[in-house]
Amino acid sequence: MDMLELIKSRRSIRVFRQEVPSRTVIRECLEAAIWAPNPTNQQPWEFIVLAGEKLTKVNTCIEQHFFERLQGTGYDALPEACEKRKNEIMDTISQVAEKDGINPAQFFEKMLRFFDAPVVFYSSTMQ
Repeated sequence: MDMLELIKSRRSIRVFRQEVPSRTVIRECLEAAIWAPNPTNQQPWEFIVLAGEKLTKVNTCIEQHFFERLQGTGYDALPEACEKRKNEIMDTISQVAEKDGINPAQFFEKMLRFFDAPVVFYSSTMQ
């Protein structure tokens, strides 16, 4: 498969089986993530893998605080161009959800919970 075919075949999955993948599959995913490019070529990765009750707690926290931030307590300092882009993205998501007969608020809630994936990988670079 050439690079263009590979890029075009990439998909964003939004419906997941609820069984947790094996530790072997999770380790293979982490190994693939370690090979991702980064701007300084230092690979300063830090990964957190969550499932089960801990993932549920984190999802609940994200949902609660995200909607608080949308009310103005977290995005006040965004530059005008970023604020405009944020609003465009939120409007587009709402329009697509409505077009598909989905309540936009419910779609946003599912999105914040990573569409109820049974395992979530968080990553950051250690600086």
